[in-house]
Amino acid sequence: MVGAGTDAVSLWLQVPLALTAALVLALLGQRVMLGRGGRRGAAPEAIVRPPTPPPAPAPAGTEPQSGPPAPLWSRVDARRR
Repeated sequence: MVGAGTDAVSLWLQVPLALTAALVLALLGQRVMLGRGGRRGAAPEAIVRPPTPPPAPAPAGTEPQSGPPAPLWSRVDARRR
C-alpha cells in the first residue's frame, strides 16, 4: 500500500502523492463540468473532414476504366507466358 511504513510521513513521498491526487481531481472536475462529450457524443455534422481533391485526368489516348480494377491474384504474370 502506498504511504505505509516509515516513509509515509516523508516529504518526498507526500508531494508526488498530493500532486497526483490534485491532477486526478482537476481532470475529474473538468469532465463533470463539460459533460461526457467525447467521440461517441459528437454529432456527425460536428466532424470536420478535409475536402476530397478531384480525380486526376486520364492520360491522353486511354479509355476510362469501367468498374473496379481486377484483384491482383487474378492478373496474369507476364513472365509466365
